[in-house]
Amino acid sequence: MMKDTEIYELLVQSLDTELEPQEQKILELALQGRPEWRAKKEELLALRTTLGSLHVAEQADFVDQVMLRVAKAKSRVIQLPQFVAQIAAACVLLVLSVLMSLYFSEGSLNTDVLLGIQDLSPEDAYTLLNY
Repeated sequence: MMKDTEIYELLVQSLDTELEPQEQKILELALQGRPEWRAKKEELLALRTTLGSLHVAEQADFVDQVMLRVAKAKSRVIQLPQFVAQIAAACVLLVLSVLMSLYFSEGSLNTDVLLGIQDLSPEDAYTLLNY
């Protein structure tokens, strides 16, 4: 007596190729003796029919679709070099505006004004140094 796995293999093989007479006889006996094998054969035939009706995409179509998606993804990526110049210009404008603000509020741009110690008394400076 053959195992179920061997009978299943014969069933699947019978769908693709012609079996040897002895194997064909074993499969026919299994199909006659057990209704679940007949149901399995019908299920496999239905699955084969369903899969056979599916459209297989051409390889070139697949490659074209992938490359189109890659191109779309690249166009969505932020280009950092475009923004480096804008960020640098914004930083320069910020530094210039701070310097102009200091100049107009204090009247000069000497070192004491730039460091923010123009109104610092010696006692306050000593206190700051001891922290």
